[in-house]
Amino acid sequence: MNTDGDHSKSIFKIAQAGIPCFMLSETAQALKFNGHRLKPILPLQQFEIGSYSVLPVPINHMDVRTGERIPGVGFLISDGIEKILFYVDSFYCKYRFKDLDYLALGINYSKATLDPNLNSTRKKRLFKSHLSLENAIKMIQSMDISKLKAIYVLHVSETNGSKLYFKDVLQKKFGKPVII
Repeated sequence: MNTDGDHSKSIFKIAQAGIPCFMLSETAQALKFNGHRLKPILPLQQFEIGSYSVLPVPINHMDVRTGERIPGVGFLISDGIEKILFYVDSFYCKYRFKDLDYLALGINYSKATLDPNLNSTRKKRLFKSHLSLENAIKMIQSMDISKLKAIYVLHVSETNGSKLYFKDVLQKKFGKPVII
């Protein structure tokens, strides 16, 4: 979760539906979101939701207009039996994970599928805010994926990514089912 509109635009509707909203205090402040549905969390501080254990994992997402980091987190979630990492809107990940059953990654683009007409401003934003297929491969290679059952690919760019290409490359490279 971060302040980008594609991730936060429905937060007020979610709260109105009676659903607790877990987010960083910085995110809540930037969105001007408060009230009893707000559940502030801290990066790398585990918390529980029912029978689930949730670890917020910092993402690396930049505002290219200001050059500043946009605070946000992905989530490592476990029910005590299985674990999933949900990690989007980050151009890299410095953390290493093991014993994952599922991996949900926001893979936005690849150097092989990048729009050749992409202007330099948008290209800079893309490179400093979203994960490439090439960096996703390095990230997965750094993990113990022996228990991994599937890779979910999220947040693929319509103009700079290719769902079929990403699926083909990841399945061949890791021998795991890839769901787009």
